[in-house]
Amino acid sequence: MVAMVLCTGSYFIPVENRFITFSSPQHVFNYSVMGDMNTVIEGKNSALILYTYQEAEVYTVIPKVKNGWGIGTSLISEEVFSKTWQGDNEKICMISVYRCKHTDDYYVLVSDISSKDLINISDNRNSIFQKNKSSIDPSTTYCSYVEGIGQNYELTIDGEIIHISSR
Repeated sequence: MVAMVLCTGSYFIPVENRFITFSSPQHVFNYSVMGDMNTVIEGKNSALILYTYQEAEVYTVIPKVKNGWGIGTSLISEEVFSKTWQGDNEKICMISVYRCKHTDDYYVLVSDISSKDLINISDNRNSIFQKNKSSIDPSTTYCSYVEGIGQNYELTIDGEIIHISSR
């Protein structure tokens, strides 16, 4: 019984975080995640890594710790906004915003699922959006770090403004 509780607890709080730190989010990924790393977006207190695993495009959030980077769990991030957007030119995008819990680190992901490259994506914070072309399907994901999304955050896709507020 004690062993099961310890194993279950280590899933939520990795034991390694007590005595191992890593010099980069990429080193954490190589140690603790199975898959092919595609894009790394560093925030103030965390990093988001997009990667491919078993024919799926997925993400993980890696926390900054006292002396470097620690191992994240599925509980470290939460989706605070999700919307399907359809533009005038038949583009369809999935918009998701994730937050690293207990921080002001937000990650905005815009996935073009219509297979038509986005011409222009920006926000009212002058964030830099990195383009990640999927290796398993024709979609493209644009992602960016934004510190402290509030009630006035706006994303612009091909000239159309989308208002985003976190929960």
